[in-house]
Amino acid sequence: MKSKTSCFNKTIFKKNFTRFWVIWAGILLWNLFVLPCNIFINYLHQSTWGKMTEVEIEAEKISVITGLIEVYMNPTLLFIFAVAAAMAVFSYLYTFRAANTMHALPVTRKELFVTNYVSGLLFLLLPLLIGFLSGTLVSAACGYTCLDYLLKGMLYAIGLSFFFYTFAVFVAMVAGTLAAVPIFTFILNYLYVGTKLLIELLIDCISYGVSIEFNRGKMDILSPLYYLNHEVGFDYDYSGRYAVCTGIFGGKAIVGYAIAAILFLAGAYLIYKKRDIETAGNLISVPWIIPIFRWGSAFCGAVLLGVFTCQLISVKSAAAEFGVAVVSALIYGCVIFFLVQMLLEKGVRVFKKKRFIELGAFFVFLFVAMFAVEKDWFGIEKQLPETEEIERAYIYRSYPVGGDTKEDIAAIREIHTLCIENKQKFESEIAQITEDSEMTSISVKYFLKDGSIMCRDYTIPVEETEPVYQMVKSCTTTAEAYLENQFAINYQECAITEGGIDLYEGEEYLFYEFTDEEVQKVYQAFLADLEAGNFDWLLEHYQYYDENYDNKVYYDSLSFEFSSEENLRYIYDEYYMNRNEFTSERYYNSTKEGNTSIEFTTECENIIQALIEVGAIESEEDLITHKERQETEEL
Repeated sequence: MKSKTSCFNKTIFKKNFTRFWVIWAGILLWNLFVLPCNIFINYLHQSTWGKMTEVEIEAEKISVITGLIEVYMNPTLLFIFAVAAAMAVFSYLYTFRAANTMHALPVTRKELFVTNYVSGLLFLLLPLLIGFLSGTLVSAACGYTCLDYLLKGMLYAIGLSFFFYTFAVFVAMVAGTLAAVPIFTFILNYLYVGTKLLIELLIDCISYGVSIEFNRGKMDILSPLYYLNHEVGFDYDYSGRYAVCTGIFGGKAIVGYAIAAILFLAGAYLIYKKRDIETAGNLISVPWIIPIFRWGSAFCGAVLLGVFTCQLISVKSAAAEFGVAVVSALIYGCVIFFLVQMLLEKGVRVFKKKRFIELGAFFVFLFVAMFAVEKDWFGIEKQLPETEEIERAYIYRSYPVGGDTKEDIAAIREIHTLCIENKQKFESEIAQITEDSEMTSISVKYFLKDGSIMCRDYTIPVEETEPVYQMVKSCTTTAEAYLENQFAINYQECAITEGGIDLYEGEEYLFYEFTDEEVQKVYQAFLADLEAGNFDWLLEHYQYYDENYDNKVYYDSLSFEFSSEENLRYIYDEYYMNRNEFTSERYYNSTKEGNTSIEFTTECENIIQALIEVGAIESEEDLITHKERQETEEL
């Protein structure tokens, strides 16, 4: 008689559905709530949309559906559901008794793996399908004609669930305890970007001038959950009166991950076939992964805590900073190395000769890695992008200055070059800094054409004979730079609409509001003082405190409101924006009005005279400086 072999066991399959009904039922209820329930609830609230045109109503309906689909196919939620399903169907692997019982049944490992894998996958896919079908029926009944988005949303959700579930199953085969499954799965989903961030933190800590600016890159695909959260979603056009959905993106990425999932599935099956039941309860079931896990945990913990300690302990010299970072990293690395070993061996008897030899090798590796960063073996400190590689460049002292012109880029590259060449000089002056020393901080930032951002931070001496300081001063204290920061980049297109001045007399406060004619007079006086150089002292001393500040700068300040026919462009926003998520249409929507507050000094004779002429003050005596205000408050 021929023996029959099977890859699927109906009894175990049914048992999984009855035993773990809470998981698939919970996922089902969530999908029913997200799509059909919410679509119907929004339909009931259509009466609150007001007097909208048919085009606007249709756009609002699409916006409702796409918003719900984004929740329905949210990668983070699908990841959580997938991990829960994988943990449930393979939970028998993590206790010695349950593992022996299951493998003593008259079924092959192949049959067990396939049955349990399919069971968990259906926990995810059936609720998604039911949610889609019911959501489609409800949306059609309510007049929401978005079947294409619903269908694509379902396919995307299925692809994401397939990958996350398969990856979680692969991790479940490697893990030896149930609690390790979600932790390891999460860590591996962020391992690449997390390691990249740690290395950048280390470089930021002990390298000269290098400042961290985390850029997304193509290799981020090695961190699936992070990558998919940024690369899957809907595109919108914000250029009109309301947002218009232009499509869904991320399909190619999901297909790529689905193909990778097949490889993970094969790997999971091979590990399961050879998995030793005796490893049930161990942290890791695959022996050759154990040293990688031990070294990886110790390295990441050592770098993270070493950098943190270095930030807490303030030292002046670069050499002392490197010493603190190395010593603290080696100490933390040693502690974490043996703590991880205790977890692996489930005991405290880990201080063996073999482990100390391995620890010595780890110390050498860690020290060499940090020494390479300190000595700039990879040339990171000397990196200077070529002009043709730069899209925009900025220098920040008291406020950002720069742009996309050749002149801006050339000037900032020249300052950056001098900072690199004066490394030893500047580090030496910082190490010998005293209370009488005057130093100022500058930041250089490049937006490169390849989509990345490069940042550098330097501390330079404030000396009239210092070429770098003079170049920074001439670049950051111009009238144009000040106006771009106080108003907008396109300040020349702005019209001053309203204004006033805050006036103080003792404890009494008065806001004098200018008339249309007065505000123009005071604004022109402000421009005259700016052109005459009466603001030069204030612009130079914005960055650091000067003992003359309280005596020279008035506590009373001017305020102006302005508007433009075109959308306003703010240099702060362009300097700080995350270019990976930025779209000008989205950011600059509805920003045609602005306001600003302006301090002025005792040297601003045109402003003072204009205030007297418009009747805001009778004489200069009516204005008080910061020092006079402090003396009044002390009385």
